[in-house]
Amino acid sequence: IRKVKRQAPTAHRMSQRMVDAVGLAHDMIMILLDVKEAFFTSKLIKDDKDRTTEPGTLWCKVHRGSEDYENDEKFVLTSENREAYESYWNGRGDAYRELTKETPGTQGAPAAFQRLLLELLKEFGAIQSRHDPCVVSFAKPGFDDMARGHRGNPKRVQWLKSTGTVHVDDIKMWADNEKFAEDLVEFLKSRGVECTCT
Repeated sequence: IRKVKRQAPTAHRMSQRMVDAVGLAHDMIMILLDVKEAFFTSKLIKDDKDRTTEPGTLWCKVHRGSEDYENDEKFVLTSENREAYESYWNGRGDAYRELTKETPGTQGAPAAFQRLLLELLKEFGAIQSRHDPCVVSFAKPGFDDMARGHRGNPKRVQWLKSTGTVHVDDIKMWADNEKFAEDLVEFLKSRGVECTCT
């Protein structure tokens, strides 16, 4: 993996081939997941401990007189934003809004969402590869310790339930049954991340 924080992290080509070979060798089903509106579900910049963008550095221009400006009901006066609020509604010229999340078009958006996705996959039981952080595997019930065991363990193949690669908002998985994919989609949905499965 190219460890450049402002680029979209992706599994190495060799990792992708190895994952495909393992899935095929174990007669697994290939599952493709695509997250809807991924970048809008990223964490707030201030809550992302591994952020590459500091809070207060991303701004979006809002042109006065536009329909978006006239119908902006989300900008509510609070005790902390009085100056910005009054400037926004009563000032002259264009107004600017601070972005509190990485959004499509910002350099850190792909990496920001992938950090969230990998965190959720781990919560669902994923084991992240030590050699390629964009590769994840899932163990069958009762095999977690073996799955996290030492290299060269001849019994390792027993534990594999699913394995796959992650590229920003796309997941290519190999699983031993379709229900695994359905459960994963439902889990992600419960955490506010909707995706399609093919």
